[in-house]
Amino acid sequence: MVIVDLGCSSGPNTFIVVSQVLNIIIELRRMMEMNKPLDVQFLLNDLLGNDFNYVFQSLHKFKKKVEEETKGELLVPYYVVGVPRSFYGRLFPRASVHFFYSSYSLMWLSQVLNLSNLSNSIVSCKKACQLVNLSNLSNSIVSCKKACQLVS
Repeated sequence: MVIVDLGCSSGPNTFIVVSQVLNIIIELRRMMEMNKPLDVQFLLNDLLGNDFNYVFQSLHKFKKKVEEETKGELLVPYYVVGVPRSFYGRLFPRASVHFFYSSYSLMWLSQVLNLSNLSNSIVSCKKACQLVNLSNLSNSIVSCKKACQLVS
């Protein structure tokens, strides 16, 4: 599974998303009684000016924390990769990413987006966001399936 964090930032906040996604995947695999191995690859994207050295120096601390929290029994092997480029152009091959995440990158835009072609997508995304309920994991799974149907 390939997951991309667009505008990942630097420092410990970078790994909050990685941690949450790993926890969700582990919980889903337990609920669905999945024994088949699953590797997760996190692609951290930000501009060239981001301090990726600091990000990867923080990775060691993060891995120790994950090992402590899971008592050394992490059920999902994961890999972290840096992708230093603007997301205004193509970053990845078609159909190579399963999930994109972006939380704060819009507030730091250096260019104005052309929204003329995106009006339908924005409406679909708003509907999808209204469906997602993170307070209950099983409801979230159903909601996410509905959201995927709306967006596609």
